[in-house]
Amino acid sequence: MGKTVGLILPDGAALKGRPVGVNPEALVLNIKKTSDRAAYPKGEFSIPRSSVATLQMNETRGPWRAIGTGIGVAAGAIPGALVYQRFNNEGASQAAAALAAGLIAGGAAAGFLAGRSADRQVTLITIVRD
Repeated sequence: MGKTVGLILPDGAALKGRPVGVNPEALVLNIKKTSDRAAYPKGEFSIPRSSVATLQMNETRGPWRAIGTGIGVAAGAIPGALVYQRFNNEGASQAAAALAAGLIAGGAAAGFLAGRSADRQVTLITIVRD
């Protein structure tokens, strides 16, 4: 509960959303994305348990987002400091500061995205029926 899950149903429809409840007959899913809007509209929808063929759980946890952001800041700070030092002497201090800040922010963003990718864990559950 509370996690985003993806479902692939036997009819080929792909759904993504958050489970709201489970009962003996169905999984109640708050659908956020659907490949078949006519059969499975967005919002709360009960999906019979017999219709669930594959369940994918996505989870993001771990230290790499913070580590990647730190590495990205450091990687952006070095060229940012060199750019600022080079162009600040020529009277373009505001432009040099903006460019240096942009390099640092870009490095931080790239490091965060790389870390988030490393922290992402996917669990795929295939339901086999007799």
